Amino acid sequence: MSFADDKPFGPGCDRYSDAVDLPLRDVKTMPTWLFVGSSASLRDSFGTMEQVGLGKEKDVTFFIPTNKAVNALPLDTRGDIVLDEAVARRFFGHHMVRGRLRPSDLDRTR
Repeated sequence: MSFADDKPFGPGCDRYSDAVDLPLRDVKTMPTWLFVGSSASLRDSFGTMEQVGLGKEKDVTFFIPTNKAVNALPLDTRGDIVLDEAVARRFFGHHMVRGRLRPSDLDRTR
């Protein structure tokens, strides 16, 4: 599968636009925090990223875990993420990459 670079999101990303009144193609210029903050399935995870200072990073690509994914973690792990800023920064830091990646940058079939 290959992704078109003229699209701001990869396949399946439209399922996270649950609370956004705009088509995904129209949100590519929105700040990430604004778009994600309006998505019920990503809001909590991204909120934690913001609380530990990662949410408004510039020129990064976020791979934000859904709330459902974070809630599937063992209870003690979730607690560590919520209660320990260093653990949260490390956990969510693994979900972002410096630079703005194009969908084709994620295509491993080339």
